[in-house]
Amino acid sequence: MAIVPQAGGAFQTGGDYAPTGNWDYSKATSLTLPSGVVGSSNLAPQVGQFIETDLSAAQIITLHSVPVTVVPAPGAGKCIVIDTLVFSMTYNSVQFTGGGAVSAVFHGLSTNLINGTVAAASITAAANYAGQFVSAGTAGGVLLAPGANLGIDLSAATADFAAGNSTAKVFVWYSIVTL
Repeated sequence: MAIVPQAGGAFQTGGDYAPTGNWDYSKATSLTLPSGVVGSSNLAPQVGQFIETDLSAAQIITLHSVPVTVVPAPGAGKCIVIDTLVFSMTYNSVQFTGGGAVSAVFHGLSTNLINGTVAAASITAAANYAGQFVSAGTAGGVLLAPGANLGIDLSAATADFAAGNSTAKVFVWYSIVTL
């Protein structure tokens, strides 16, 4: 798809167009792209990407026995590299109990991919919580080969939670590398 300048500074999409000369971008008033043209699935894999995942109370309760995928598998010979993960919980009215520290792991594996964990006490508290975590690779390295073509899951380390009714959002900024 090309973005083609029109008279008066407007743009039109379509065709194979390579602009020449000098463009006056200050005259552009709007740019409309067809639905589905821009998104993580259309980016070059090495470009930073973002995904948001909503967690229900039922998903939080079973984070140990049924981890939740927050970034889908990237495809054969590729691996996800987390840049930043944000876990944000909105307290409702019933506290969670039990559980274990929550971390980001390759699907089916247990190595934490972020620096630190969401403490179980943060999830079981009667309060909202938001925490930002960066890649564990910044602290000495994470082996990527075991994560080839595996998604990223959120998992509680030692036990499921119980009883609570709060919800959470997980925001992940990541890249995909070809191994």
